[in-house]
Amino acid sequence: MRIRQASCLEEVQAILMSLPPNVVVAGLDGEPVLRYTPAQQDYSGQQAEAEVRRLLRQTGVHGARVLVSDESVRITFRNPDVDNERYAYLKWHLARVTRRAVEYDALGAKGKRLNPRAVLRTMLPEHCRLDAFEAADSGHVAVATISGLAPHEMAAVATEFRDECGVEQELRGQMSLV
Repeated sequence: MRIRQASCLEEVQAILMSLPPNVVVAGLDGEPVLRYTPAQQDYSGQQAEAEVRRLLRQTGVHGARVLVSDESVRITFRNPDVDNERYAYLKWHLARVTRRAVEYDALGAKGKRLNPRAVLRTMLPEHCRLDAFEAADSGHVAVATISGLAPHEMAAVATEFRDECGVEQELRGQMSLV
């Protein structure tokens, strides 16, 4: 009922963020409800970058390059052809949390060969460590040794890596039993 009575988008977002995460899982646009406090004053570049990275983590973005200046935030996603549109809704939130103009770069993977090791590192959960990485002789399989990767995370990382790089991933190493 409170949302129906809201007079602006900012008010709707404030209502959604005030509700517990287990009550509201998606906002009006069907995307996850982001949790943040809109900036009331200008942040330093370092503070703004930290806030941007926090919101990117909430949306599940991995491997984005973030450049913050006094007036703007420029983000280059790993796959800009898809992600610039996919995360278009996020610009409004990022602008509110940083009080800066937000731009997505169109530069990126088009025509460029991806660095598979770098791509894999961006996909790993924070508690994991990439100990070794090598491409098999055929060039169709990459072998990685990763510490701390739970069994349920292995398949997701291998699938995402295959989709991103076009190479099958064989994971080895010390795996968490959690």
